[in-house]
Amino acid sequence: MKRWIRLSSPVLALVTGLATVCPAAAESMLATSGQVASARLTLRVVIPAMVRLQEDSHPLELAPGIAKQKLVIQTNLKQGFCAALSVDNNDLTGWQLRVAAGDGVWLQSTHEGYRLCSKGPGHHTVHLEHQFDIDPAVTPRPWPVRTELASI
Repeated sequence: MKRWIRLSSPVLALVTGLATVCPAAAESMLATSGQVASARLTLRVVIPAMVRLQEDSHPLELAPGIAKQKLVIQTNLKQGFCAALSVDNNDLTGWQLRVAAGDGVWLQSTHEGYRLCSKGPGHHTVHLEHQFDIDPAVTPRPWPVRTELASI
């Protein structure tokens, strides 16, 4: 036969209070018994290496004249980053590229196109100017420049 015990509110509050105080009392009794407790904690925080292309804005189509591209790159690498810029379309000739604005970056010509590098971590905003030898009679083409990021 099951028998239920009804506790009044004050008794229930007292039982609940004792149940929550008992673990604290056991810890305090252990601490005051003369024994010394010590612990050593070693924390190691590892921040992963990161190179992030936050913005790559450029025209959707390539037309005669100068085409402007804006790259916003964020990195925490001490050595910096490099971006390889190459052209997907082989029939485009006379590609010239220059850095219009961007602190701490340099541009280098490669067999595949260009290499844009920066030394050190930070938030880098780079403005590039592209120029191709394009026949004005040819209809506009899709943007041909591919940008790939790498760590140094």
